[in-house]
Amino acid sequence: MKSKTFVFLNPFTIENPSREQQTDFLYEDMMASSALGKLGKVYDYRELPNTEEELKVFIEGKIIEEKPQWVVATDLSASVLAGIKIPNRILINPHISFADLNNVPEQVRQTTHGFFDESHESDYERFCSVYPNAMLSLVPEMDYDRIAPIIEGIINHEDDLN
Repeated sequence: MKSKTFVFLNPFTIENPSREQQTDFLYEDMMASSALGKLGKVYDYRELPNTEEELKVFIEGKIIEEKPQWVVATDLSASVLAGIKIPNRILINPHISFADLNNVPEQVRQTTHGFFDESHESDYERFCSVYPNAMLSLVPEMDYDRIAPIIEGIINHEDDLN
């Protein structure tokens, strides 16, 4: 991996979680961190704020301060990143609002990639209305081990072009 890449995982936002919810969240975080950690610096639930507003400030701050060449984000972090129109983004299971699709510069449009699982199919369809680089996996949950090499290939290929 040649580029400086940041990976923002899902923050822990469940209020009064049951033991099962905590376990499910930690398992998902561990799987994502294990697979995507090879891409670059990982920010996980231990570092990420747990409100959307604070998360946006945190992510924007890290991007402005450290200027990564690529930013990868999952779930809520990806939803927040969808609203930050910078080039070289990879969004995994973001919620895509119509506001995220307005006034997207061409360079951002071409260098933003989206990965969606079956439960995010409507977001995938919305995303595809503006962004040409998207993949829908017809499985109930994202398989991070499967998409990590694809993401690494995207980053390396784009770096080779620049």
